[in-house]
Amino acid sequence: MDVCANLKTPYPYFRVMKHYFYAICLFLASCGDQSSTELSLKEGKSFKPKYAQGFEIIEFDNKKQIILFDLENPGDTLEVIEISQASQNIACLSTTHLSFFDKLKNLHAVKAVAFADLVRNSNARAAIDNKKIQNLSSADDVDLEVLISLKPDWFFVYPYGHGSYEKYTSKGIRCFPVSEYLEKHPLGRVEWIKVFGAVVGQDSLASSVFADIENKYLKIKDENTKANGQRPCVFTGSEEGGMWYAPPGNSFQSILINDAGANYILNDSVSNRNIALPFESMVDLVFDCDFWGRVEYSTEALSYDAIAQEDSRFTKIKAFQNKQVFYCNTNEKDYFGDAIIEPHHILNDLTHIFHPSNDGYEFRYFEPVK
Repeated sequence: MDVCANLKTPYPYFRVMKHYFYAICLFLASCGDQSSTELSLKEGKSFKPKYAQGFEIIEFDNKKQIILFDLENPGDTLEVIEISQASQNIACLSTTHLSFFDKLKNLHAVKAVAFADLVRNSNARAAIDNKKIQNLSSADDVDLEVLISLKPDWFFVYPYGHGSYEKYTSKGIRCFPVSEYLEKHPLGRVEWIKVFGAVVGQDSLASSVFADIENKYLKIKDENTKANGQRPCVFTGSEEGGMWYAPPGNSFQSILINDAGANYILNDSVSNRNIALPFESMVDLVFDCDFWGRVEYSTEALSYDAIAQEDSRFTKIKAFQNKQVFYCNTNEKDYFGDAIIEPHHILNDLTHIFHPSNDGYEFRYFEPVK
């Protein structure tokens, strides 16, 4: 649960005013009659997400505007994208995006994806194996020739960590920056399905899918809140180069742990990135924590013997001694794909881990180490 980036808190009023400025500029640039522009703006319906911070959709009679906000620089707008017709020719830089299209029953709109060998979604995997979705990757980069030959309506990219996309835009490829992975609320990540739905003309289905997932998530959360039982202490993270890296208290991982009826050890921390602690300090901090959660890629099931071999100091931690370590193996579970749009299943997993029952529950993403 330690592998994803986290957000800064946005400034809602400034963002709202700024996106209207962008919308006005866009219309003034495309229309000669200022009065008709003002009329169109008045007729537009704004759809603001309930949890997500990275987008807003304004719908007009014959088009939609998707305003994408810069989650790393609160108050700034990344781009204003205009959608005048549903797209059925899309390429994706991230394998995560395929799960959104699959939920919308529109995988056929995706013609190519980078790093296709990493795709875990079963329907997308079948489409790749049957050559219905091409692999965009060439070594560690995108095969630009393949991308250009596809002439996609949109190339879905992630806007951070890869610098400029001028090498695509200069070839006439329109890039669509998607930053769902920076949303700090689990339901905020799911809510990006409304953006995907707007692009492929499945707005109603997207809203319906989101509402269903939201209801399931909140039902589990409410049940945990009403239980008023003991809330165990939980920590997570990973070691690298003598440092321990863990998500802060304002992260989606922290929200999931707390909504599952536990207390995250770093609840009081606030950061835009993972908390870094010297390994020795981490051991002291989490020494008496009840549970330890891990996300890792492995060809074998995780065992306590394997954990002990990593570092003998792990064996002294309460969570290890009480056999209360849980994990998600990304080699077997689609943690970076389907799990993003199924936070209710992750929440259910965590609830049954922190508060075990004998109801025969089958874990989907996270499970106890056996």
